[in-house]
Amino acid sequence: MLTVDASRVATKAKVDIAEHEGNINSLIGEMLPLISHKIEPEYLETTDETIQAIMNIGVTEIIVGEYLKELANDEEEASDFSAGSIKIGENKSVQTRNTRAKEWIDTGWNKLKPYMKSTDYFYFGVG
Repeated sequence: MLTVDASRVATKAKVDIAEHEGNINSLIGEMLPLISHKIEPEYLETTDETIQAIMNIGVTEIIVGEYLKELANDEEEASDFSAGSIKIGENKSVQTRNTRAKEWIDTGWNKLKPYMKSTDYFYFGVG
């Protein structure tokens, strides 16, 4: 069984848990079933603590990345003004968050690769 702790997500994302816990828990609730569906059942039910730890870290990293993307999107909407293809006030922290988000997501999926179903073509995250 996969488990993700909101406080670990907040720590890795470098956000205040008190301010973000509800949103993080909502994201965990949305993402965990989708990610679990990608994993071979034998690994979800394993008692091997090493495999469990690797998978839980991978899932946590994916959720950190997805949460950082949400924060970057919210921040971009609040700070940018655009008219056609011209964007005024592009925020460098949004770019940084998006870069960090992609790195977290890629790292998380790479940790899960050995445990993923080989015939499941539903895929999100990195290609």
